[in-house]
Amino acid sequence: MNALKRTDYKEIKLNPDNSLCFVIVRNEIKRIPFFLNYYREKGISKFFIVDNDSEDNTLDYLLQQEDVYVWYTEESFKKNKRIWLEWLLKNYGQNHWCLIVDADEILYYPDCETRSLSDFCRQIERQGKNAVQGIMLDMYSQQPVQEAYYNPGDDFLEVCPYFDRQYYHHQEGTIRDYYWGGLRQRIFGSDDKRGKKPYCLTKFPLLKYNDTMIFYSEHVTKNIKVSSTTACLLHFKYFSFFIDYVKSEIQRNQHWQGAAEYQKYAQLIAENKPLKLYDPEISVRLENSQQLIDMGIINRGVILEKRLGYVSLLLELFYDTKILGRAFLKVLSPKIASRRVMMIRKTY
Repeated sequence: MNALKRTDYKEIKLNPDNSLCFVIVRNEIKRIPFFLNYYREKGISKFFIVDNDSEDNTLDYLLQQEDVYVWYTEESFKKNKRIWLEWLLKNYGQNHWCLIVDADEILYYPDCETRSLSDFCRQIERQGKNAVQGIMLDMYSQQPVQEAYYNPGDDFLEVCPYFDRQYYHHQEGTIRDYYWGGLRQRIFGSDDKRGKKPYCLTKFPLLKYNDTMIFYSEHVTKNIKVSSTTACLLHFKYFSFFIDYVKSEIQRNQHWQGAAEYQKYAQLIAENKPLKLYDPEISVRLENSQQLIDMGIINRGVILEKRLGYVSLLLELFYDTKILGRAFLKVLSPKIASRRVMMIRKTY
């Protein structure tokens, strides 16, 4: 692809059982060391990273990593993000489990403290599925954002261990549930003039990719078989350097709706108010993945041992039937309601 320039000279060697990670980064020198180490510990074998015109030392750092393949571009992130990711997936991700995340996102799944990502993926395959749905969970500090000081390489959770108890505000979907709202809706409201629901939280970050899949964005991917097991993406946006990031991203204008979200952040910052996200009535400190299961944020789903794989498949088939039945009822309900209204009108 002409827009992407390969900047390392390593031969790309992949084994069939390699789990891969695909990321687009810009000015992530502070987050990228922990990001890489976290996913290495989980079992990611290779990283495919696009550096989108970083102005710090991100590119130099990435080029020093033996397990990272790097491309560089100065082209528009807003216009090309999907194209870049799809090109990388089609060329390198075929028949591999592929993690598609941002540098500020950490995948949390059932028993992730003790279970490798490869083992997690094998259990998803035993369900006969090739995709995992996740919900974004914004993480923040007890201190104002301006005082959430982070040192490169440290665990993100040491600085930002809190999330909102009400982790979404709106839910809808026919076959699969999609979620909107969360922390950002609590802080900024939902006054979208075009009537759109702000802050989509649903993503599909983990896929066993094949070329029949249609990748529209990390929020929408078609022709996938979604597991009953779900995960979440811990989202670490709100470190102290976020304040400077807001200013630069408004100038770049590469985000959704003309960086409208960042305009709202900037408005609060311009009023010289501490950007405090923590609320003792709402905020919960993350303890472990079981806590997220208990709260309904992630779902263990149908997870059984290999020797009982056929049982897992049958249970997953039951889950699929249940989901399709629910979808049928959702489609049918408005029609039934409409007929009832017509009958009432005829009666009167």
